[in-house]
Amino acid sequence: MDNFLFNNEIFADRLAKRRKKQGYKSKLAFARAFVYRYRNGAELSGNNPESGFYATYKNYENPNYDGAPSLDIVVQICQLLDCDIDYLLGKINEPKHVYQAMRDQCGLSNDATEQLMYWNTHGGKYTETLNHILVSANFDHVLYHSAELMKAKPIFIGLSEIYHKWQTETYSQPMPPEGYPSSASLREMYDRAETKYDIEKLRLNEYLTYLVSELESISMKKHAEKGD
Repeated sequence: MDNFLFNNEIFADRLAKRRKKQGYKSKLAFARAFVYRYRNGAELSGNNPESGFYATYKNYENPNYDGAPSLDIVVQICQLLDCDIDYLLGKINEPKHVYQAMRDQCGLSNDATEQLMYWNTHGGKYTETLNHILVSANFDHVLYHSAELMKAKPIFIGLSEIYHKWQTETYSQPMPPEGYPSSASLREMYDRAETKYDIEKLRLNEYLTYLVSELESISMKKHAEKGD
């Protein structure tokens, strides 16, 4: 590997983060998986796991290590960790170039992008359902009313807190000589906010119900085709 492009600190940090992200809690666990996949398990058999690839791999996650893995090793590591070489080298900030492109085009988070790619790569049986969700008019309504609900909710909660605080402070005993002040305007704002919040919550629930019924229809159709 070209040492001019290789930064040990970046490589070690990215490698450790990606390993943990992919579910390998320890360096030894990853080394075992690597050897099982690419070297038939020979190096990590026996009583000394500190020898062989495991000992070498630990160096790769050490930012003070002076060496660099060979290109073929990095390629295999990237295959096992499902990431591009450029990510481990620090050239891109997403695990894959396609993740960056999807995030830029669709505004998806890293986790959402990875989940979509996982379904497409490893879960082909979900592709039809996923396509249906994304193009469904009801899914479009769900997104819209989710956003509207998220806008209405903090306003309603804020006014609710203000209103109940006002009630507590205003209707304290004994009643002041000038009487209790009117709460008409505050109550009106509170009622409007509560109504909008309830309406958006109802609409969101309705369209979620519609979408679920569509997905149930797909499931029933698949079962019928298989003769289940």
